[in-house]
Amino acid sequence: MKSTAFAGLMAGVLTLGFCASADAALVRTIRYANFTTNSYVQKDVTAWCEPGEVATGGGHSITYGEKFFVYNNNPVANGSLQGWNFRFIIQGVYPQFTVVGAAYAVCVKEQ
Repeated sequence: MKSTAFAGLMAGVLTLGFCASADAALVRTIRYANFTTNSYVQKDVTAWCEPGEVATGGGHSITYGEKFFVYNNNPVANGSLQGWNFRFIIQGVYPQFTVVGAAYAVCVKEQ
C-alpha cells in the first residue's frame, strides 16, 4: 500500500510539473483532519485532498498530549484521492493521557 501511495503521489507531482498552459498556476491548499482521543487504542487520522488535487506532503501536529507513540506518518491514496495518514497509540488512559491535534495534507492543483 505504501509503495502504491508513493507511486501515485509521484505520478501526480510529475503530472502537475507539466502545466497545460504557460499561464497555469499551481495552487497549494493545506487540508486538516482534527482529532481528540483519550483511549488506549490505535488511532488513524487521515487528511484527504479534494478530487483533482495532488498530495505533495503532509504531517501531524499535536496541540495537547503526552505518552503517545507515532508509528505511521506517510502519504496515502484511495483510488484517485490522495492524502496524508498519521497513526499513533496512546500509552495511558483517560483523562490523564488525552491527545489533541491534527493530521494535515499539503495539496496542490493546477489552476
